[in-house]
Amino acid sequence: MKPLSYIVWSVLPEPVKEAGSYRFEERGPAGLQLLEALRLTWDRVDLERGLVEISGEVKNEYRNRVIPICKKVQDALLCAKSRAEEGAAKETDVVVVGERGFPYADFTSYSTRMRKALRAWNPTCSWAPKDLRNCLPSFATAEGIQGTVWEQYIGHAPKSVTDRHYVPRLASNTSGEERALEKQIALFRQLVIRPLEDAIYNFLQPRQSEPERRIAQVV
Repeated sequence: MKPLSYIVWSVLPEPVKEAGSYRFEERGPAGLQLLEALRLTWDRVDLERGLVEISGEVKNEYRNRVIPICKKVQDALLCAKSRAEEGAAKETDVVVVGERGFPYADFTSYSTRMRKALRAWNPTCSWAPKDLRNCLPSFATAEGIQGTVWEQYIGHAPKSVTDRHYVPRLASNTSGEERALEKQIALFRQLVIRPLEDAIYNFLQPRQSEPERRIAQVV
């Protein structure tokens, strides 16, 4: 199984039980709220452009947005799409399904299954599935790149007077302003996706041992 600390960067994991143990498959974008991910349907996913649209039944108007996704999420969705097409799935079918191919009734059923899998993997693990979403803002804060664009990417309501009244909400897909929407997507790619892709790439690089590191420094 891949390190859980890598999976939580960007991809919603699905526990699959095999021979009494669990492995984790990659199913959907973890930067969304858990309910947003579980309600996401294929007609709101643009795999060619790497975009996901969040709309419909959401917590508030700021949750309505179109966001680009990193390559790891895009690869997971391509794999899930291939499986869905084999099962003659419709465009309105949900993206994230359980190992038997059925959608989750609510976030509680997904969370319960994940907790069982995590306890089987590591009895001391206290990580909650909904905490996946916390990885993006935590990463942004640690890297010093937190800001309005990140808040809009996640779908948070504006916190300051400036953000509420003077910063345009270009991420809204209800205005019909295609040019503004494309500008916001470009900002998302630059300020959210690029740093995230770099972090994932660096995380996956082979880690040198201390003697190897000293030799490299001398050379």
